[in-house]
Amino acid sequence: MMMSNPVLTICIPSYNRGERVRSLVIFLRENVLPKYGHEIELLVVNNCSTDETGSLLAPYEGGNLRLINRTEFLPTAEENMVHSVQYCHGEYIWFLGDDDLPITDTLSAIMPAMRNGDADMFVFNSMVIDADGGLLSNRLMKLKNNRVDLQGRDVVLAAGFVFGLAGISNVIFRRAHADVAEACRIIDIERIYSHVAWLLFCFADKRARLVNYPLVYYRNTPAADQFRHFVKEAKRRELGDYYFWSFGLLKLLRYLVTQKVLEPETVASISEVRRDGTRYRLLDEIIHKLYEQLSLGAASDDSRNKVSKADFEDYKTFLYSVDLFAYDSLARLEAILEVGASDKGGVSRRLELKRCKNEFLRVFNKHAELGFRRARCKGLYHGFEVFRFATGWLGIIEGAPGLVKDEILSWVDPVDVPPDVFVADSRAALEARISDYMARGMQDDMENIMPQKWRGLDANVRGIREALGHFVQLAQTRSAVEQQKAELLRQATFPVRLVWKLVFSPLRSFWARMWLYVNRGKVE
Repeated sequence: MMMSNPVLTICIPSYNRGERVRSLVIFLRENVLPKYGHEIELLVVNNCSTDETGSLLAPYEGGNLRLINRTEFLPTAEENMVHSVQYCHGEYIWFLGDDDLPITDTLSAIMPAMRNGDADMFVFNSMVIDADGGLLSNRLMKLKNNRVDLQGRDVVLAAGFVFGLAGISNVIFRRAHADVAEACRIIDIERIYSHVAWLLFCFADKRARLVNYPLVYYRNTPAADQFRHFVKEAKRRELGDYYFWSFGLLKLLRYLVTQKVLEPETVASISEVRRDGTRYRLLDEIIHKLYEQLSLGAASDDSRNKVSKADFEDYKTFLYSVDLFAYDSLARLEAILEVGASDKGGVSRRLELKRCKNEFLRVFNKHAELGFRRARCKGLYHGFEVFRFATGWLGIIEGAPGLVKDEILSWVDPVDVPPDVFVADSRAALEARISDYMARGMQDDMENIMPQKWRGLDANVRGIREALGHFVQLAQTRSAVEQQKAELLRQATFPVRLVWKLVFSPLRSFWARMWLYVNRGKVE
């Protein structure tokens, strides 16, 4: 018989993935369910698939494996997922994407923590694969420790909004805190990425744990395919092509701010993770998508892609409230909006639009280059730049190269690398550590104390120390490369310069002397 309250429900919301979801069910039935008896239930929710999903899965139903065949189609994966909570019996829920590949060893390692209720939400550092199963990245977040405990609202600073948390297969959460009514309210605001806003709302004040193990191989759809999928949805809803990444995300972020889930300034600090582990600000990406939408609307007669002045003003006000640096970029976006609304046509319109776009990119690129670092910088203290990050406060010695700062800040849980980097749980604690270091004398500390300290540090910290030197060296190497390029250019242009020196330069001098000779009286 089915256990009334299993520890975990693995819920697979699916639509038209018949054979793929069947293979996933077979794998879980053979490799997971037998190990845990009735502690784990497996649930597949079929969203009115038009393929043979239902008939393919029916033979496997029974015991702690259930199949729900919806009778009413839900338009998005987010809606199917949220409305599946009612069918889950487990204390925790794991929504597993039907194209993601679970890693069973991680599930075994995390089960004791779920049995003990150690956290309300677990976010895993999963691996990323492409559509064909090729490895793109071996982690979503740069973590040094096996686990990091923090408040739920701070998870977005570590995992990002549109990548880490959006990949729902990377998250296990407590069912009791999953407010379905709130999910429906957020879906009414905006469906796409609504599940991320929902998780943040429900678990903002709860205990979250980042786990430095992969729970799945998370299948990442190629950017071009994602864009086509969202454009198709946008056309169905009579929205602009870039709406979901611009106005749609701003709607969700504004709701989270108005509901006190996120502080306004926190929005400016949300960073996403690239596959190479580097970071970029979500707000910069949103502003760039606004640029794409406004440019498309200005160049097109398609009313679907047009942006009204009222809508732009509305979201401009919100952007001012979270990041005043947005003003410089938004002023240029407003110029693009005005081109789209003007009566100009033909060549004149295209030239004016091109000029406005170039001006926006010139300003935007300046801000985006420093956006991530600047948003987290909180000033200077005794020669150290002070930064706020997801799990605490960080002091980096002033004058460290930008590459070094970006590398250190890209880690969720950076470690001490004295005397260049100090880490603490609070700003006061960080300032106390820096003050103590300064009181003991920087020069004496470096010459007498530091060599002994470094001999006792573990390999992980020594590696970071070496990384600092590596990035300084990298900056010097790049400078040397630029000098080499300049030398190669000088050598490549040698024949031209030689002809100029031997032929054109003497001719130029001759004609100059002749002009002076002919006009000597006039010159005098």
